[in-house]
Amino acid sequence: MYKTEHGNFNGTTWEEFCQICFKRKYETVGYQEMPAWQGDLGIEGFTRTGILFQCYCPDEEYAPDELYIKQRDKITTDLKKLVTNENELKGYLKAIKVKQWIFVTPGYKKKDIVKHCQDKAEEYKKLNLSILDTNFDVLIYD
Repeated sequence: MYKTEHGNFNGTTWEEFCQICFKRKYETVGYQEMPAWQGDLGIEGFTRTGILFQCYCPDEEYAPDELYIKQRDKITTDLKKLVTNENELKGYLKAIKVKQWIFVTPGYKKKDIVKHCQDKAEEYKKLNLSILDTNFDVLIYD
């Protein structure tokens, strides 16, 4: 369990909490949840304005260095799914170009994770994926 000021979470309860937040905050821009049954394609959901969300809750309270490694590796792994699942994602996104891929986690402790997100954004812009906007960005939200 990961303890926050808003409650204790595991991977399942964190995603459920996030889905409630996404549906409320992004209702006016067409938030669409992507159920994980048979795979979530590396995203929890997306908006019609081009924002994709991926949730991650650590299994426990980790020291800053270990938490950074786990979050960094999760970001790297899930971003690769944009490449692997590009054609299938395009079937759901249609004409929507992904402007932001947002990694939503209960907290992060090292600012190095922000740099990792920036580095990944630059890397993925160079791939010229058909689903990504030319100004594609990777962000971390807590």
